[in-house]
Amino acid sequence: MKTNYKFCLITFVVILIPILLSIFSLSNMNNLYDSLLIILNNIWYILVLFLLTNCYVYSLYKDYFVNKNILQRYSSKKELFHVILSKTIKYVISTLILTVILASLILILIFKIDISVFRYSNYPINIVTYLLLFVLKDIIMFGLTSLTFIMLLDNFGGKTWIFLLFVFILLVFLYNNIYEINLITSIKEIPLLILPYYGTLYFKSFNLEIFSYLVQFLILFAIYTIIYKKFITSKSEVMLWNIN
Repeated sequence: MKTNYKFCLITFVVILIPILLSIFSLSNMNNLYDSLLIILNNIWYILVLFLLTNCYVYSLYKDYFVNKNILQRYSSKKELFHVILSKTIKYVISTLILTVILASLILILIFKIDISVFRYSNYPINIVTYLLLFVLKDIIMFGLTSLTFIMLLDNFGGKTWIFLLFVFILLVFLYNNIYEINLITSIKEIPLLILPYYGTLYFKSFNLEIFSYLVQFLILFAIYTIIYKKFITSKSEVMLWNIN
């Protein structure tokens, strides 16, 4: 659809801004992969990616659920939502890949940064493997939260959706700028709220970090499932111009 091509161009331009801001605020640019992790952890990059993903899902919702000609091609609301789910995951993956490529080109070509691979922290993996796992974490988190928010749009309308979206963005920003980041050393210190996971977290061990994110994904998936069950059984009669 034309909307998607336009949004790809918008994504390229908009995502470049926090990438450049992150790069020029780096105090230490000794290694490419270390720098990429810092960029992906930057709060401005995180908030921009979150907002872009939600706007993209909104554009899909508008194209598929409001257009009666498209609605008639699908046998159920569930089938149509799975199309949006697939496109959302592809969008998040593409945006993260674009980020890594753009940032890498800038860091390598302009700053001549070192590209050697080393062991990450005290973890039993190298930094490239950790970076790939980090990107996978972002795909799951941004995908699930954005799809959950769009189902809230379907249930509560445009004004409520915008209000909840910006309240969430504000809470993420405030949490990651007010609360001190401490090393998580045990299971009882694992945060259950999603807000810290949209910022920088430090763990004592690799297993503890994996366990922490698995717990958070289960919580997110439980919330997603509850809202999804209500979503597929309700009628999509949301008028998107109610957002105005």
